[in-house]
Amino acid sequence: MLIFMMTFRVLFQLREEIYRELELVGLEPHELPRALNFLAANQAKARTLFSCPLQIRMGVLKDMMGARD
Repeated sequence: MLIFMMTFRVLFQLREEIYRELELVGLEPHELPRALNFLAANQAKARTLFSCPLQIRMGVLKDMMGARD
């Protein structure tokens, strides 16, 4: 049970961190849940996204999610 609680806490902190970073990207509020779920499920992509400059993150995220205009 302790391991489960620790794992849950780490996942919660990860999602909180991803959410804060997504707010900086400038997503619309209705876009945040989908992007958050996508990046939480794809941690390697989250690391890639947040390691690139803030100015290009929106384009990189849209490419990753297949929503490029």
